[in-house]
Amino acid sequence: MRPIIIGFGLLILCLLILFRIGEVNFIKGDVKLEVIVSIAALIFFFVGLYFNYHSQKKALQSRSSAANRDDSSIGFVDYEQIKKLGLTQREHDVLLKMAEGLSNQEIGAALLKRVQADLEEYGSVEQNPLMEGRQMVMVIGPRRR
Repeated sequence: MRPIIIGFGLLILCLLILFRIGEVNFIKGDVKLEVIVSIAALIFFFVGLYFNYHSQKKALQSRSSAANRDDSSIGFVDYEQIKKLGLTQREHDVLLKMAEGLSNQEIGAALLKRVQADLEEYGSVEQNPLMEGRQMVMVIGPRRR
């Protein structure tokens, strides 16, 4: 952000100088205004090229880093940060699934699979996850002994 502010400040400074020189030219009449305008135009052109180059370079870097990103990096868990934020394990799982780009239905199905795996020793799934309108339902019964 700072380079953009500095760049625009320099452009405004160039405009002020141009107007000041134009005023001097109008009063004295000994400086050719066309030369001054062409120099100012060249300055604006090169400053514009500079900003365009750096913005395209940043965009290219962000695209290449997104393309080279390993999906396993999404699964990295910083438990200290989770504790600091006060997130539950379920909230953390939902955030990871959102970061992977899953839809709400896919996130719900993944959470129900996790519940199924956690409760496997206590019960068995009698009905696999099923969408009923906007709700996803899974029926788990007690384990038969």
